[in-house]
Amino acid sequence: MGVEKLFAQGPYPVGFVEFDVSYTPPGSTEVRVLPVKAWYPAVAESGASQARYAVAGIVDVVTEIALDGPDTADGAFPLVVYSHGSGGEGLLGYPYGENFASWGWVVVAPSHVGNTAIDGIRNEFAPFAANLLHRVTDITAVLDAVSAGVGAPIDGHANLEDVLLFGHSFGGYTTLAAGGADFDYDALVANCPVADDDGSCDFLAQPEVDAAFRAGFGDPRIDALVAQAPA
Repeated sequence: MGVEKLFAQGPYPVGFVEFDVSYTPPGSTEVRVLPVKAWYPAVAESGASQARYAVAGIVDVVTEIALDGPDTADGAFPLVVYSHGSGGEGLLGYPYGENFASWGWVVVAPSHVGNTAIDGIRNEFAPFAANLLHRVTDITAVLDAVSAGVGAPIDGHANLEDVLLFGHSFGGYTTLAAGGADFDYDALVANCPVADDDGSCDFLAQPEVDAAFRAGFGDPRIDALVAQAPA
């Protein structure tokens, strides 16, 4: 297969929507709200206008492919979840989202709050240990939300029996951890006092955080993993 075929658009028009997923993760008493971008196979000749991509509502990214919220094509489609790298956001997955959706996949890409571009600009990154945990619980929360029907118009069109998870850098770690890779929690705790403490030590000291790390993160709904330059 040549490169031109690998990146060629498929037969489906591509729809684009945004929605939020909310949950309370271990180690937090506050509800965590994740902005989620989604691309999906759309009905033909929907009359929908061109989608607008915007990072934090400020920086526009031009798309000539995605349409703004058309109805989803008939059927249930395999689901892709994309996890961005540290200091990124879900919108970075748009080239994958557009391509996968055109070939009959539903693609969802959460922004990992506390580890996004805007958090970096504002110098508001969450503690490293919190990001280690919450990035992975974000994936389970997104799968739960899609399964429950959050995110019209993709409701009922994502096949949770056929799930691919992939991510880049810190998203690669997220992919491996959500896929069930073991985590050396004792080593993390042992090394915490000698590292620059950004609040991670206090975070790790919470009993529910200890329990979450020791229980492991593998989500049995995930069928395949692609880790791109995993951190």
